[in-house]
Amino acid sequence: MRAMKSARLKTWAFCLPLSLFLLFHSNALAWRGTVVELADGDSGFALRGWEKVEFRLYGIDAPELEQSYGRLAKSFAAGMLLWKKMEFKILERDRYGREVGLAYVNGRCVNEELIKAGFAWTYEIYCKESFCDRWRMLQQQAKDKRKGLWKKNKPIPPWEYRRHKRSDKPPGVTDLLVSLVTDYHGNSCTGVLHRFGCRHYDCKD
Repeated sequence: MRAMKSARLKTWAFCLPLSLFLLFHSNALAWRGTVVELADGDSGFALRGWEKVEFRLYGIDAPELEQSYGRLAKSFAAGMLLWKKMEFKILERDRYGREVGLAYVNGRCVNEELIKAGFAWTYEIYCKESFCDRWRMLQQQAKDKRKGLWKKNKPIPPWEYRRHKRSDKPPGVTDLLVSLVTDYHGNSCTGVLHRFGCRHYDCKD
């Protein structure tokens, strides 16, 4: 009898820390809060208790605000999220420290609704969960029906827009110094000049 009690105590002692770990882990992965601000169609801020938390919607990429349909995407997201009680399931953190996950309002997944309405792309390089296949299908359906941004013939994905924007950054100090000390060859009649390094620099005309 005493041996049985000892075995039960050992089992209880092992299960208690495990149950506490699972409880803590579960709470850490999901929380409820009120969305108080949106930066764009796929990111914003929410109040979790007294803490202001920055979040990003997992697996999707909405147009930047400067792009076509960028503000419409934000408006659509605001209609679902802003000043609403949101349940947020964390899947990861990004390099900016934002919590990245799935947002639910009244049982509807906001990430998915943005794709269905044609206001976001499935973010191919980051969307790795099993439900991403369904999102790709919903994206194709939105595209076939020309919903939202798919009304444009060739909408530019936001990740390409951002990459192009970075490549068009102003010249640095080194570039400016080079331009100051570099001579030009050209045609004095036409006024067309070629800087050193240009393939037409040594043009006979």
